[in-house]
Amino acid sequence: MWQDGMDTTQFIDDLGDTATGRRLPNAHFWSATYMRIVTDPKTLFTHVRDVRNYWHFSTEGGGLDEIANQSERVVVTSVYR
Repeated sequence: MWQDGMDTTQFIDDLGDTATGRRLPNAHFWSATYMRIVTDPKTLFTHVRDVRNYWHFSTEGGGLDEIANQSERVVVTSVYR
């Protein structure tokens, strides 16, 4: 788990341990978040908030190659009266 002040390298190592329960060489992790917001130009009220999260985790070496690609999408629609 991420802790304040934690070195990114340590986080990636811990992630490799947590994901598989064993020490993995060359663990790789990346993530991206895209957000789209649709507003009413007159009032600036938000009508739609569309958030997409993507992440990738992989390991290399020792015949333990593993890849995990995940994504999540959350769409929130608002109506004002």
